[in-house]
Amino acid sequence: MIAKADIDAILAKHQGAKASIAFGFDLYREFARQGWLKMESFTAWGTGAFPMPVPAYRQSHFAYLDWNLPEEDFLVGPDA
Repeated sequence: MIAKADIDAILAKHQGAKASIAFGFDLYREFARQGWLKMESFTAWGTGAFPMPVPAYRQSHFAYLDWNLPEEDFLVGPDA
């Protein structure tokens, strides 16, 4: 299982950038179980328009399940 510290280290390289995280199923489930994913309000393209609650990691990184990723894998970046 990928350690939380590994994802944190990658996110540190994206400091200031809007980086989302795509999770494989098992990794997403573990992050949710640990309480590391919480519902946060995000808006369309960061404009403040159309706010809606979505899963987020550390309050500012949109987190979603990607069925195309291996179960314990993840991608981080603006286009993840």
